[in-house]
Amino acid sequence: MEKELLDFIDAVKNSFLKVKEDIISLQNELNENKGLILNLKQEITELKENKNKMEVKSDLKQENQVLEKSSNGNEGVYSFIHSLSKHSFTHIKDIDSTFLRLRKQEFLIFLTIYQLEDDIGYVTYNELSKKVKLSDGCVRMYVSNILKKGLPIVKKKLNNRITILSLSKEFRELNMKSRLIDLYHKADPNQMRLSDI
Repeated sequence: MEKELLDFIDAVKNSFLKVKEDIISLQNELNENKGLILNLKQEITELKENKNKMEVKSDLKQENQVLEKSSNGNEGVYSFIHSLSKHSFTHIKDIDSTFLRLRKQEFLIFLTIYQLEDDIGYVTYNELSKKVKLSDGCVRMYVSNILKKGLPIVKKKLNNRITILSLSKEFRELNMKSRLIDLYHKADPNQMRLSDI
């Protein structure tokens, strides 16, 4: 009788060990599946972002084609709403004095628009606010202030839903980015550069 009891206890222990092994195996599978689901969610998010960027680029391309073909009554001459009319930037001193009048954040916003346009080809308020880590409202205010000071930022609406910011073609042709970056750092000597790190 005692041997039967011991055999029964061993059988129960073995059964519980097998159940425990099965539970551990199922937990491992669940954890693997959770990891796969998280990876898929991340990939879906990236695909959505890429799709949105591609749509904006496509809209920009279509908008540029329309602008190239369109005329506003001036025999086909396209005029910018915010152009270089206030500042001709004929001398380096003009550029220095104009940009040194900007507040630090305004100057940073201008430089960020310049860089984002080089990097991704278009600049939205959303992209700009992510890049400078400020709220959308703050970025809009700074852009508005920059426009009031007559700097060469062009705003375009795509499909009446997305505002695209860019620098005027005439200003970009001056190729002043490195000069402006130096000017920005000279205006604030405490500002660190990436090369200083």
